[in-house]
Amino acid sequence: MENCAWLNDQGFEVAVPSIYNFFINGLVNNAVNRKYHIKPSKTPAFVTTAIYNLIARFARKYDKICAGFPSYRPFDNLFEAFDDATKIVNPATNFGEGWLLPAEIANYAKNGINSVVSLQPFGCIANHIISKGMEKKIKQIYPDMNLLFLDFDAGTSEANVFNRLHFILENAKSKMK
Repeated sequence: MENCAWLNDQGFEVAVPSIYNFFINGLVNNAVNRKYHIKPSKTPAFVTTAIYNLIARFARKYDKICAGFPSYRPFDNLFEAFDDATKIVNPATNFGEGWLLPAEIANYAKNGINSVVSLQPFGCIANHIISKGMEKKIKQIYPDMNLLFLDFDAGTSEANVFNRLHFILENAKSKMK
């Protein structure tokens, strides 16, 4: 949280993706696996669709309640987010954060958030592979996007983190002028 406070002190709002997407992306993955014949499912499609729709209905209610808060961002329609992600990565990329990471970055770009810091925990190979592989494609589709994929673990020096964050902020400030 210290880094979030530092970013706020620099005049930048921190927008953290919802954990909601992470927990329900398996429902989208189930449909994708079935559609592209990646992996068979023992759960019928209508069951996962019904579960997704039920959860989405509660999310819309929550969105309606929170709409009055100035920094609130509504939940994504993950099927639409998946479609955005397929412009960046192969639809079969549904391991770990596979398509979810590029989907969230695309969502940020579509909502005017053009600087993204992706923290990559040590040992999360899916995040490292996807992040490094999608950067060029994201910048082709969203040329104003300012990306920083930051390896972050217990051994990462604080000076290195703040130094890299400083560079992305300076780049963002120069684009705002």
